[in-house]
Amino acid sequence: MDEHPRLVFRPIGTPGARTFQTVRDLYNSNGGNNPFKQEVDTWLYNASYSTYIDQASRYVITGNLSYAESALNSMYGSSLSYGGTEGAFTGAQWALAYDWIHDAWEGGSPPANLSTKLAYIESEIADFVGAALSDLDGGGPSLWHGRASLGAVAWVAALALPAGNATYDTYRTEAWDDWQQSLKATHACGGWPEGPTYWATNRGVNFPLAYQSYTSAVTGSPALAVADPMEDLRQLGLWMLYTERGDGSFNRYGDVSSQVVINNGTIGQSIDYYAIATGDPALAAFAEHARDYRYPLYWSGYRWMLPVTYDPTIPKPPGYDPAHPAECLGAALPNAAVFGRDALGLVVMRQGWSDGDTQISFKAGDYLAHHGHYDQGTFTLFKHDKLVINSGGYGPYTGDHRLNYYVRTVAKNGILVQRPDEMWTPPSVTPPSGWANDGGQRIVQATGSTVSSYENWLANKTSGWNYESGEITAFDNVDGAYSYVASDITRAYNSTLYDCEGQGGKVSLVTRQLVYLQDADVLVVFDRVNATNAAYKKKWLLHTPNKFVGGTEVVAVGSASNGIIEVDGDTIPGDTLTMTNGGGKLFLQVLLPASYTVNKVGGLNYRYYVEDDGDDADGYDGTNYDDYSEVSYHDYGDWRIEVSPKAASNFDTFLNVLSPRSSATSSVDPATVLLASPLATVMRVGGYVVGMGTAGLIDDDFGYTVPEGGTFRHLIVDLQPEGYYKLTGEAGYDVAAANEAGLALFTETAAAAHGVVITSVLCADANFDDVVDGLDYNAWSLHYLASGMNWGDGDFNFDTVVDGLDYNIWSLNYAPEGAAVPEPAFAALLGLGLAVVAWRRRRA
Repeated sequence: MDEHPRLVFRPIGTPGARTFQTVRDLYNSNGGNNPFKQEVDTWLYNASYSTYIDQASRYVITGNLSYAESALNSMYGSSLSYGGTEGAFTGAQWALAYDWIHDAWEGGSPPANLSTKLAYIESEIADFVGAALSDLDGGGPSLWHGRASLGAVAWVAALALPAGNATYDTYRTEAWDDWQQSLKATHACGGWPEGPTYWATNRGVNFPLAYQSYTSAVTGSPALAVADPMEDLRQLGLWMLYTERGDGSFNRYGDVSSQVVINNGTIGQSIDYYAIATGDPALAAFAEHARDYRYPLYWSGYRWMLPVTYDPTIPKPPGYDPAHPAECLGAALPNAAVFGRDALGLVVMRQGWSDGDTQISFKAGDYLAHHGHYDQGTFTLFKHDKLVINSGGYGPYTGDHRLNYYVRTVAKNGILVQRPDEMWTPPSVTPPSGWANDGGQRIVQATGSTVSSYENWLANKTSGWNYESGEITAFDNVDGAYSYVASDITRAYNSTLYDCEGQGGKVSLVTRQLVYLQDADVLVVFDRVNATNAAYKKKWLLHTPNKFVGGTEVVAVGSASNGIIEVDGDTIPGDTLTMTNGGGKLFLQVLLPASYTVNKVGGLNYRYYVEDDGDDADGYDGTNYDDYSEVSYHDYGDWRIEVSPKAASNFDTFLNVLSPRSSATSSVDPATVLLASPLATVMRVGGYVVGMGTAGLIDDDFGYTVPEGGTFRHLIVDLQPEGYYKLTGEAGYDVAAANEAGLALFTETAAAAHGVVITSVLCADANFDDVVDGLDYNAWSLHYLASGMNWGDGDFNFDTVVDGLDYNIWSLNYAPEGAAVPEPAFAALLGLGLAVVAWRRRRA
């Protein structure tokens, strides 16, 4: 469109469009007594913020031409230079201000030299666009660091330029292609790979701004590179919503600075923008929830965005209470969500959305950007306060603390596999002390990434740079019951699949599975690790703010409050350790390995300790990388534990149970192992029994003993997806279908200790004779139209009613060789079946 305004807003009077009048009506609604005006007024008359974009925004809100003229003169008296990706948002600001004031004097008296001044501003924007496109064409900015956001900004700025100019039309064509890369990048990740810090810093707002400008300024275009950009924006908004952990700050992933805290004021406009851009009620409620932590929500320098980003009239979910904005989210959203399953690989699981509810984050994705970390498989846990955290802080960019600790696996809640001769020569700036061998995941690019496009990233996933690091292999959630995620993170390590140092790999398998039992508030973590050499020591890490209590401590180095303390697992009562922080308390029960040791590492001189040579056997001769000053927005991680098997083995499993509680809690239900066989590993906690495949897929029948009576829910994973399984217990049996995640949930009741056997069954095999035939049809026909039925009665779709749907399932699985599928109308071929059905109907 060659008319103004066209960026976000349309000319007043445009049917169905958002216009300046829309904003002005909102500002003056209810006689000026409204939340929008109240927040706008905290900035509107503040003379300290009078830049060109402030003044242009004031004109949008008030219609006062003096503001428009002030913006015009401010831009005419300055210059716009392209300063790289970090400062690129300035180009968008110039484009918005130019577009908004361009026709302000139409039909009135223009200021002196209006056309000259507008032409100057236009030329500055054009030069900016040209420089930005040149930078993008040069391949310098990396996709998930600056390229995606720069592509969005270049697109917005190019749309402000007049139509009909050959150079500008070329710019728009090029900017279109770069914006398509932005769309692909955000679609793939559903969140920002570098975490909330770089998101809040001039990135988060660019994506809805680019899409809104597209819808307001473009009348025709090629097809977009993604199917549903609005849903992609919604996912980005939900990523912020889910990762706010309950204290007004976000899960710490990537290099973290003060923007991780809502009260910093730099992320608020992004929170608001995704609500208004999508109209999503849950995001609108979350925006009001954010105001509980900071009001006004934005830092003053960003409040010019309020007419673009904020609309308090967006409908909220049913049950919305302004006094408790987040509590309505429980009915509006599932308790767990996955973001960027094939790229970012982030899962968030919640107990609920009220104060004190547990929040868990988990990560198993690919390498995307240099401000990301080597943290595949890590998880965090928050309840009342931070309980399980990622450790360290964003110190000097190329310093020892960042490159040898903070970005490394040793600082995360993952798994180390110590190979003493493992080489570390990544293509990054070498830290002052050289590269430490932390025993963790391979480093790709820690000080500069080179992803030039989405296609370039795909081409290098399993070749070249080998960006593929983790894969979410299964995910499932049932609110009020459980959340489940499974992952394979083998490629994150130097493995037999790929070793960046050409040493053949130190592992051939590393997987992690989390089962969060929402109603029990228990997290089960199960890991498989297969090392290429039994001598490679494995360490299961957990970072906490304070020291775990439990077991007989033997000080190996330093002191009990500042050092490395060794604990034999045999001395830990009930295999349970506890840690308290603020109002929260964590109970950790180590179930596997059956025989294990625990190192407690922490205190002032050991909290950032790395065993530099990857070898504990020659003594604790590592380094505490403390060239970093702690600040309030980092999670202080003064301690970690390292759980290791006592016996050397290529293959080990780790099974740990975490129970977050309030600090006043003295005990929790003990977890016990019911089965640890080569086929299956089964544990019990409270009324739940959880089973996993010891080596992977459970491909045979198995059994175990529950040591007491009661009603139990048996949650079994690693089953054949969409396969059918039968649990036989003391009081009978229960049949369940494994879902796409390979998970089946059974319920059974017993009066006393009892055995349980789980077997696979054929779909529609009512009598469990391993063939689907006429006998199973007879079971169906005998109970046709009956309710309250089960599998053996012919209810094959678990709706307790035997009807035509169950017949369809039976017919699709009818198996006898050479036999035609009987139809109910010809049931006489099966004799008794027809007679019984007819008799039942006559009686009815």
